[in-house]
Amino acid sequence: MRISIVIPTWNQWAVTERCLQALARHTPQPHEVIVVDNGSTDGTPQMLRSRFPAVRLVQNPVNVGFPRAANQGLRAASGDLLVLLNNDTVVTPRWLTCLIRCLEEAPQAGLVGPVSNAVSGVQQVSVAYASLADMEAFATRFNGPDPSRWRQTVRLAGFCLLLSRRLYGSVGPLDEAFGLGNYEDDDYCLRAIAAGYRVWVAGDVFVHHDGSASFRLDGDRYRRLLARNRALFLRKHGLRRYRWNPDPHLAAWLPGSPRRVVDVGCGLGATGLELMRRGVAEVWGVTWDPAEARIAGRLLHRVVLVPERTGLPPGEIGPFAGAVISGGLDEFPDPVALLARVLDLLEPGAPLVVQVLNEGHYSSPRFRSYLPAGLPAPEEGVEGVPVRRLRLDEFLGTLLRLGLEGIEVGTVHAPPPAAVEPAVRSVAAQVAGPGEHPEQVYADLCTWRFVARGRKP
Repeated sequence: MRISIVIPTWNQWAVTERCLQALARHTPQPHEVIVVDNGSTDGTPQMLRSRFPAVRLVQNPVNVGFPRAANQGLRAASGDLLVLLNNDTVVTPRWLTCLIRCLEEAPQAGLVGPVSNAVSGVQQVSVAYASLADMEAFATRFNGPDPSRWRQTVRLAGFCLLLSRRLYGSVGPLDEAFGLGNYEDDDYCLRAIAAGYRVWVAGDVFVHHDGSASFRLDGDRYRRLLARNRALFLRKHGLRRYRWNPDPHLAAWLPGSPRRVVDVGCGLGATGLELMRRGVAEVWGVTWDPAEARIAGRLLHRVVLVPERTGLPPGEIGPFAGAVISGGLDEFPDPVALLARVLDLLEPGAPLVVQVLNEGHYSSPRFRSYLPAGLPAPEEGVEGVPVRRLRLDEFLGTLLRLGLEGIEVGTVHAPPPAAVEPAVRSVAAQVAGPGEHPEQVYADLCTWRFVARGRKP
């Protein structure tokens, strides 16, 4: 079996050289390396020819973007397995062995990626190394085939992506409409899922990633690129929102491992996958979004599409041994009616986990006048539904009126970015009442959501 490794580059020769040196050290399998250079002006093509003559070089006169360069490399590849690799990565001992095993053995695996130090979502792991030498020692201990550390996901970051030629033939090339790059990897994952494949994180292999070294754009240009490509991605897939990351708070708060759980407002199925990873045998999803239903329906036991956000199906789909409301009560026009319908689907004594936006978070309208314009806030709600925030006493009152037993409440914190932390602390000092310490008020201002669980009587 032969592997083709495709690396798009644009300047940054020192970074590319480091990547190629690591590949030479840690890739004993038969392989070819294809570098697609996007018009580098720092001597990258010349250095490649002189120092790495075995590397196949494809040259573009200008920067055509990551997706197009990756496609050029994939078309030139001869391998049975294909790897897309950013040039700002450093592969580690047994990296490819672990990725290949996951691709070959995980159910319906089509795309596989490692964990890393600088990546979003479930691929992110905490690391403590201070140098690349320390990193390699860490990875030597960390890496090793271990299926118990594999996890299914909705989305992989494209910094290091293993795919089979069969999947490539079925799904096709990356979408070059994403220009310089960003969201082409998200798009590819959803296309793979729609084609019947599963997307897996090989949690038993670590690959170092500098993080966004390929994008040396100024902050404003990079933000515009992200906004443009996100809008393109949502339009392409017919999505009004993009919830690809599981909600760990909801999954962790569901006690035990109920055999059959319904996830209301299931999104693309990410939280449902997390529930299954934690031992739930059967997860059903409920959504009002046909685009979400198409993806989640590939991943969960069954997904029920309902026309209205309060119009949950009648009880014939139940009873369930547990329920989570992934979207949060803030996404529903009538939260009380929603909760009542969900309770109807549950067995007596079954747990329900739900969350809601905190009316007292610093990003809420009541505090906006105190803070700098354009303050980034945590994602909230969906288009077409007014954002609904509750105070803790209002949230508890709603749950008590429905008769939930054994109610417990926790908090999810979202502190401000460093640039606006002083302004939020100033707000805390201004709104603190008699006997209230500003530090406690600041902590309250950083409480983004309340999460609660209770049992059906």
